[in-house]
Amino acid sequence: MRATQERLAKRSWPPFEDRSAAWVALSQAWIFLDAQESIRLLPRLDTSAREALLIQLNNHNPLAPQDWETIQAQVKENELNDAIIDMIDQENVVLQLNAKLANSVAKQLLNFLRAAAPEQSEMTSERDKNLERYFKLVKHCLIYDPALAESLMENLFQGYAGADAFKERWPECVTHLAAIITIWYNFTPLREQALGFLKTRTPSHLH
Repeated sequence: MRATQERLAKRSWPPFEDRSAAWVALSQAWIFLDAQESIRLLPRLDTSAREALLIQLNNHNPLAPQDWETIQAQVKENELNDAIIDMIDQENVVLQLNAKLANSVAKQLLNFLRAAAPEQSEMTSERDKNLERYFKLVKHCLIYDPALAESLMENLFQGYAGADAFKERWPECVTHLAAIITIWYNFTPLREQALGFLKTRTPSHLH
């Protein structure tokens, strides 16, 4: 495999010949032999092939937080966040993100939620979907890092409770806040911290 990879890297390609399929095939083959080699080939792939490879890698054997750190150094932040969000939408996926990546994905989802937009049915539905994605992200983190999960829920609550972007759709904001508090309370390992946080950090305008 390594010899094939070296020949592929050194090969002189004719003009206009597409070499991407060869790198995709090689990166997929490495998944079953050495995941780290597959990860190192990520920069050789285009955006859609990178996302597909990340999903295959994680589905084959869930990537550890240190693996995601390696990937972060090779893939642009927004592109990686989009790939993680697509993974969150999958059934039975296991995600073990490092704190930096989990916070980056959470921030992107919160930005989607806070984006000023009319209270139209399609926009409301999209915000509901992103809130559900945020809850799923927290649920993943809760399994291996409860402190990270707690931090994400605190950031979500604060992002809603004091967001000026919600002035024109306050009813929706209140509905989402109620869902946030309910879900947070139902995360049993976080219940005590949640109650303590809500008692001391809830803004006065919500009392």
